[in-house]
Amino acid sequence: MPWFKDCWGRDSFIALPGITLTNGDFEDAKDIITNFASMQKKEKGDVNYGRIPNRVSSATNIIYNTTDGTPWMVREIGEYLRYSGDRHFAAAVYPVVKAYIEGVETHYLDEHGLMTHRHPDTWMDAKLQGQIPWSARGNRANDIQALWFTSLKVAAELAQLAGEETESARYAAMADKVQVSMTQLFWNADTQCMADRVDENGTPDYRIRPNQLMLMTVPFNRELVAPETGAHVVKNALSELMFPWGVCSLTQSDPWFHPYHNNCDAYHKDAAYHNGTIWGWNAGFSVSAMLQYGKTELAYQLTKNLADQILTLGHRGTMSENLDAFLDTSGERVTTGTYAQAWSVSEFHRNGYQDYLGVRPDMLQGRIEFYPHFPACWEHATAHVPFGQGDKLAVDYRKSGEVCQYLLTAKENGLTLEFGFDTNDGHRQYYSLPLKHQQTLTVSAVEKTLYLDGNLVAPNRVESNFVDILSDLTFASPVTDKAYPVLENHSLLEREIRAANYRVNED
Repeated sequence: MPWFKDCWGRDSFIALPGITLTNGDFEDAKDIITNFASMQKKEKGDVNYGRIPNRVSSATNIIYNTTDGTPWMVREIGEYLRYSGDRHFAAAVYPVVKAYIEGVETHYLDEHGLMTHRHPDTWMDAKLQGQIPWSARGNRANDIQALWFTSLKVAAELAQLAGEETESARYAAMADKVQVSMTQLFWNADTQCMADRVDENGTPDYRIRPNQLMLMTVPFNRELVAPETGAHVVKNALSELMFPWGVCSLTQSDPWFHPYHNNCDAYHKDAAYHNGTIWGWNAGFSVSAMLQYGKTELAYQLTKNLADQILTLGHRGTMSENLDAFLDTSGERVTTGTYAQAWSVSEFHRNGYQDYLGVRPDMLQGRIEFYPHFPACWEHATAHVPFGQGDKLAVDYRKSGEVCQYLLTAKENGLTLEFGFDTNDGHRQYYSLPLKHQQTLTVSAVEKTLYLDGNLVAPNRVESNFVDILSDLTFASPVTDKAYPVLENHSLLEREIRAANYRVNED
């Protein structure tokens, strides 16, 4: 609201889990998927074969010009199936996913197994006069590869459910190739930095944007990059991009950083749209990434500030699309873009259920992940997470000193509970337990112990959470006394783009 009146594919599926799945509105989620899938491009010779629309204005005005809308849908097909366990729908939607994979293989797959795309076909899609991208991210952006990898994983699972073992193995092998290529082409082991994209000449662009965080949060099983690599990615990105009020779309150390979005006489607002401006929805995957690495207290500071935005800034009960990167002269946050943006507030809601509470059902595999990350100040909390066909997991949390207790209640359903918690020595302990009608988990992170209904349980495995790499991670501070080129030279980025001087950042 107020001006996005069309139906947007990418935006809908980014917003879908926080608005429908965490609430148990599974039928709404399936209807959204089914509706977009019905508009999938079916002509095999078309370059958009297998894609769903980027934007739908009417039955006769449907636009397919995006790379990430369809893989976001495929990801949410996988997430819907995990929450609902709807195997009938899995069989019905599998041909849609197959057509998408085939379309990429036919038109967009490179020799490294990565998905190629045009510059403006990612979510950073603003174009100068509708033609030239303000933020060049072709022809292989890191978030696009995370979505492609996840799509292949979903396709492999659907193929296996359909009894197509050969296809399942082929999709899995394609995903493995993406994983190898990401390390080879995007990751610089010497500087421990991840490229935002690799251009058509094979040159990595190390411009610091938040997209790299999706390498850890888009794949369901966090397996695209090695855990230690992911820790460096989180540190490198958020130490540059995260202010207490949000996550910038470009680091302030970049020469093309734009401190303000709208109402700036020095440049057109679209020049700033993805070149510094804060996007509310980016905080969602940033919080998810921090909690993966045990940075609960820092993440919670950001979340509390977002809650304050929802309650007191702009339109109460929702979030704006954007904020200026810098505060105004009175020290206040400046809202820009739409005043109510679905994917912004949906990500805030999803963080609560999937990240802080840490519950993620996987009905296809007969399990529920429960990896809670409650802030230290929380002493009592309750929640209910719907899953399956009318079931729900009730969680009652109580903390006393250093001991945390979780009372879990669910139906007797033969599911496995995959439980995990962070210990005080920088490790994470994992347990596989039967999910009973009612059970009590008593945890001491100091003593590194779990008692199930009063009985000590040994962990299945113990892993490092690499928290030492992020030990000094904190919010970035805006540098307001710097002479930013885009403020000193009117329409500088526009002139550079028109002169073809917008270069890859190879540093």
